[in-house]
Order: sequence, then C-alpha cells, then structure tokens
Amino acid sequence: QYNRYVSATNTKLCLDGESLSELQSCSLKLTQKWLWDGDRLKNSFEDKYLTVDNDTLSLETGLSKKQKLNSSYTRVFDPSTINQ
Repeated sequence: QYNRYVSATNTKLCLDGESLSELQSCSLKLTQKWLWDGDRLKNSFEDKYLTVDNDTLSLETGLSKKQKLNSSYTRVFDPSTINQ
C-alpha cells in the first residue's frame, strides 16, 4: 500500500530510508516510499537502492554483486494470502 515496504510480521511497521537500522511506524513520509527496479528495491525519495553488506542495510546509487539484496514480495492485504 502506498509503495511502502511493510513488515510481514507487523503490518504497522515499515522500512524507512531515513533509519534503516530498525523498522519505523508506517506513515506517508516520502522516505518510506519504495519502488521495484527489476529485482532491486529503490527508495523513491533518495533515488538510491537498498543494499546489504556485512548484515548492514544502506542506500547506494549503484549495486555491486556482493551488495545484492534478495527479497520477496508478499501481498499482506490480499485476503487469499491469509491462513484460515
């Protein structure tokens, strides 16, 4: 929703480009807006890609092979994906 990267375990928490060390309360802040660029996740406000190096998340203008971040997309608000 709103191109936010929402936690699958707590849908009230979102990934925020301003503070990558911990999830933040979801809001309409532009720093919480993310877009997929192929298989890369890009912060719309910073215009940088989410990367990981030695278990540390950061935003970078480009990606080296060692920084590639694997992630998956889940529709947490889609009723068909909820266990009944």
